Amino acid sequence: MAPTLEDGQHLVVNKIVYADIHWGKLGKFIPGWSPNPDSFTQVFHPPQRGEVVVFHIPNSPERDLVKRVIGVPGDLVKIQDNTVYINNEQQLEPYSPFNTTSNLQATRVPAESFFVMGDNRPQSLDSRNWEFTFIPRNHISGRVWFVYWPVGWINQHLSFLPGISQNP
Repeated sequence: MAPTLEDGQHLVVNKIVYADIHWGKLGKFIPGWSPNPDSFTQVFHPPQRGEVVVFHIPNSPERDLVKRVIGVPGDLVKIQDNTVYINNEQQLEPYSPFNTTSNLQATRVPAESFFVMGDNRPQSLDSRNWEFTFIPRNHISGRVWFVYWPVGWINQHLSFLPGISQNP
């Protein structure tokens, strides 16, 4: 995800922003209330285009990746000569200064799925090169809220500054 994220940084992930309220499950605890057992409401909103998310890879659920949402359900995603088009509109992507030779035929993002790409396009393992292409919504665990450098990294890399100790 360089240059947005760098090795050694720690992420704080907001897992509530994409949470669902399952009314059927909640209804079991409230006497006399029988909501539709399959109904749910999102607490805030689903993942949106441009957000950086953490998700489980569908064929390797024990492994998490961090990528940027490029296409949301219903979007027509196309990559031609390094340029991303969403619904036939060219996207400006200042967060990805890297050039690649990527091309992708126009593909519609299915319901409850997302098309994701890394910002370091030449070296990113993402929707362009997986056999499943899209990330199901239930595999997305949260949105990156903020990023910070751990104290150990600061001590190691900035020890030349006055007041920064080598000892943690």
